[in-house]
Amino acid sequence: MQEDCDYDSIEIKSKISDNEYHKHGVYCGPRNPQLITSLSNSIRIEFTTDNSVQKSGFSLHFFTGK
Repeated sequence: MQEDCDYDSIEIKSKISDNEYHKHGVYCGPRNPQLITSLSNSIRIEFTTDNSVQKSGFSLHFFTGK
């Protein structure tokens, strides 16, 4: 998990109840995070940008079921 992102980042959270989320982490840079498994049937991914530089961006792969 990386909390000190200088540029763009994504934050991943699992929804636990109507107003409660479990924060898996904030991610940026070239390293892939570990496998993240949602704690429920709902996951939230928030993208934050600083609008300073345009580069290749993020890639996301997700799987449902087993």
